[in-house]
Amino acid sequence: MFEILKIINFAKEAYNIQQEIYEKLKNKLSDGSSGGGMVKVKINGNFELKFLEIDNSLFIMKDKNFLQDMIVAAINDGIKNSKLLISEEMKGIVNKLVI
Repeated sequence: MFEILKIINFAKEAYNIQQEIYEKLKNKLSDGSSGGGMVKVKINGNFELKFLEIDNSLFIMKDKNFLQDMIVAAINDGIKNSKLLISEEMKGIVNKLVI
């Protein structure tokens, strides 16, 4: 019976830590860019796009496909950096969750 209570408490603690990290990540931003900074994005730890900046020179070019590719590349770069941020945060969980 004691082992079951221990497992239940562990699960509750893990859930609480998960919620805490979710809230922290919501407020942490990762940068992404493409075209040498012609397109810049900021993505939070929940993979929500929070900021998008496009250099005016890209509109002058009037190349819709190129602009779309630049935006996609910047977002993908931001997601990659956000994943790195999340992995750093998750390392702390292991230290908190010891049975």
